Amino acid sequence: MVVFLPISFAAQVIESDQYGITINFDLPNPKFSKIQPAQRSTYDLISYTDSSFTSEPGNPKVPVSRLMLGVPPETELRVQVLRKETQTRQGFRILPTSYKTLRSGTNNGFESSQAEWREDGSAYRTPSSFYPQRLVKVASDGYIRSQRVIILEVHPIQYMLSKRSIQIHSQMTIRVQFQNPVVVPNSHYLTSHHQDAKPFERRLQNQLLNYEQAKTWRIQNKKTLRAPSIRDKQHSSRYKILLEKTGIYRLTGKSLKNKWGIDISTEDPRNFHLRNNNMEIPLYIQGEEDG
Repeated sequence: MVVFLPISFAAQVIESDQYGITINFDLPNPKFSKIQPAQRSTYDLISYTDSSFTSEPGNPKVPVSRLMLGVPPETELRVQVLRKETQTRQGFRILPTSYKTLRSGTNNGFESSQAEWREDGSAYRTPSSFYPQRLVKVASDGYIRSQRVIILEVHPIQYMLSKRSIQIHSQMTIRVQFQNPVVVPNSHYLTSHHQDAKPFERRLQNQLLNYEQAKTWRIQNKKTLRAPSIRDKQHSSRYKILLEKTGIYRLTGKSLKNKWGIDISTEDPRNFHLRNNNMEIPLYIQGEEDG
């Protein structure tokens, strides 16, 4: 599943060429609020305009911006922060991201999910380190039709548990460096005026931060691209399934294998995960107990 993101008004491309992309990120005014989940202790929640949140259960719930960029298809990427303006504030206890558990209903069905707040993630085992550790990272990398796109996660607010302090990075200059300079035009690149099917083109135009430049990096696909595989921290494969319209879809093991080259016949269903915008979605798989 590909999740389309709105363009962040906090970010602006100031340079985009064959060597890389440079972005200015200006943090909107943070909003600080108190929250008491399920009559537990009082926590702090920080947000800002158009922010999402980190989604690792058991770790602090801090705001994040996700930026969609078009990049060349044949280059490795290196992301770094060239400049930042930072201030430190004390006296915070950040709300942890909740665990979602399914609550059983009648007839072996599931009626709803239940939230549990536990402070047991990696950030609580290393309380003297800032969370998240990296200010910027490539969260996903794949294709939408002929366009290679990446989702860049920007973490302008970091939390240190031991000191109950936050670092606020109000301004950042971010560089996405292409390890191999891009030479255009190239025989397998599409012309800059090429457009994909209207629903895709409209969304790319609305959500790519560097839409005009990215069009020159599209590739000529002589055959259907398979769903891009991404290796996560546990070295398991992840796949993106692109949907043209909102609705209910049925995917079978046979269709996954024949249409997209995804063979799940030898996989243990207990290891299956479903994510939307990096958020874990509860799964129920009948008969998974025997692997």
